Amino acid sequence: MRTGSRRMETARGDAMRRAGTMWALGATILGLLGAAGCAAAQASADDASGDDGVDRARYTWRGEVPAGGTLEIKGVNGAIRAEAAGGSEAVVTATFRGRRSDPASVRIERVEHAGGITFCAMYPTPSGEAENTCEPGSGGRMNTRRNDVEVEFRVEVPSDVPFRGRTVNGSIDVRMGGTLREDVSFETVNGRIRLDLPDDLDADLDVRWLNGGLDSDLPITITGRMGRGRASGTLGAGGPVLRVKTVNGSIRIR
Repeated sequence: MRTGSRRMETARGDAMRRAGTMWALGATILGLLGAAGCAAAQASADDASGDDGVDRARYTWRGEVPAGGTLEIKGVNGAIRAEAAGGSEAVVTATFRGRRSDPASVRIERVEHAGGITFCAMYPTPSGEAENTCEPGSGGRMNTRRNDVEVEFRVEVPSDVPFRGRTVNGSIDVRMGGTLREDVSFETVNGRIRLDLPDDLDADLDVRWLNGGLDSDLPITITGRMGRGRASGTLGAGGPVLRVKTVNGSIRIR
């Protein structure tokens, strides 16, 4: 069957807050939004003070991802927002905000490796704990105990470059353009997911949630399971798999 705007709700439980955690327990975004080219990088950072009195820091990197490489973002506390870039350069911007903790205690580390470029929000290692490290993929470790700094990433990714992002406590907002060439996955633990998709996108859809609901402006043809916390179907004629998952939060497709 087909459904235009379809909403499914489950009882919302208490949000799980796991600020001190390893990235392996975090959220994953996996998409293809990038471009090919030789490596070129430029990074800058500047401090500013907001009108609400909260200290802020800003980090910006602009450059080309090596051919075949993946652009990866790894955070813990804070949202990730991604959209298609207007050219061949990728742009990564990080904004830091803290209430009790000093935003200057957190920095961005960029690691260039054979598989692409990884950016990590690096928190100070808590006393007595193993050293926090920035590594690509499922590697690395990040413990943020007693540090409430939020790092919000905004990413512009050229078409055809693989993009992967991980966060634990934060929402995911993605604006996709063009066709879907490979399977993509958007996952979070504590936060909503909002996908702005082309009206004519062809994809297989696998959506799961625990405490939240699904709301879609696009017509979905249900082909598999539909029930409490799960829906499977197709957008358009079907195609690569679009996986969307959250634990505590709603899912909106438009």
